[in-house]
Amino acid sequence: MPVEPLAEDTGDVTVAVCVTGGLGDFLIVARLLRDLCAISSRIKIELFVPTAAPAAWAFEPVSQIKGIYSEMFFHHALPGYDCALVINQMAFYYAEHVKYARIKQRLPQLLQLLETLGKNRGPWEPYIQSHPYLDGAMAHRAVVLGENRYSLLHRLFGLNYGGHLLALRIDESVANTVKDRFSSWITVSNGFDAAFKVRGHRATKCYPQSSWVRVLDIVKRQRPDVGIVQVGGKTSELIRGVDVNLIGKTSLAQAAALIKYGMLHVDNEGGLVHVAASLGRRALVLFGPTSKPYFSYEGNINLDSGFCGGCWWSTRNWMEACPREYETPVCLDRLAPEVVAEQILQALDELEENDSNASEGPSTQRDTAEAGT
Repeated sequence: MPVEPLAEDTGDVTVAVCVTGGLGDFLIVARLLRDLCAISSRIKIELFVPTAAPAAWAFEPVSQIKGIYSEMFFHHALPGYDCALVINQMAFYYAEHVKYARIKQRLPQLLQLLETLGKNRGPWEPYIQSHPYLDGAMAHRAVVLGENRYSLLHRLFGLNYGGHLLALRIDESVANTVKDRFSSWITVSNGFDAAFKVRGHRATKCYPQSSWVRVLDIVKRQRPDVGIVQVGGKTSELIRGVDVNLIGKTSLAQAAALIKYGMLHVDNEGGLVHVAASLGRRALVLFGPTSKPYFSYEGNINLDSGFCGGCWWSTRNWMEACPREYETPVCLDRLAPEVVAEQILQALDELEENDSNASEGPSTQRDTAEAGT
């Protein structure tokens, strides 16, 4: 479909933003654009993305986003905007497409942000030019500088971080059905970004199926009162022992409601972990190839085996083959199910204790952010 540039007679400043990646990346960038738009209601954004449906849901809380289009139109559409940004792990703008006089007249604060972004670009240039193939090295540099996945982009712009929470739209219809069976539940997921083409076996970032089964068996024996609900998309694989299998059976808004009203979300590092953080819910996250210090949220239970790991993008096929050429990713194989289960059970006990203490106060409503980050 043709891309119509935003009207030029409104006094607004129009910004084209190309966002690459998957659901987690969209949520990270949604927080950035939320804080960018907070400087002025005159900023109007149109997005260019690889997958429209998850982007539409993730960016819905940012009211100044006025359109979402396929990324294939991005470069053709650039002349119709006052400036154009590319945002993924890094961020940069196209200097030749900045309408300096218009932005200076209408919103000089935006010029200041662009200037900061330009000044900060130099040390990160190798990663911008090589994306995504040096992303692992980029993440290491960010951690050394005291940054992580959700803070680095704000640092590059010189923006204050407005927090994890996003007003994501939820659909409670499926959660209400689960409530008919269980008074409380945890959600689990074992999928990965569908944009990665993994041949013949599970992705290296996914916890072994046999370990998942053992984890759930221990949890169910200790806490038969807590339901286990599996959510996820086409890359997810059913875990034997779940009480409710919702793989491929929910929209993002429905999965978000299940996470929001659940006690804990348990997952490999991935998009639904960012959903949980955006809703103020706690997650237990299993780390292998991806960087724990870069991707973890401080309020979550972030687990790794202590063996190897963090080899994200050290090779081009890291998602389907261990970079150290082990037959299976030992980093996750050595993360003992007993340790994972113990951490889940401890988190449930802590949450129930917090709820009990809260019920003795003036309000008995569980704050949706109490188990958050």
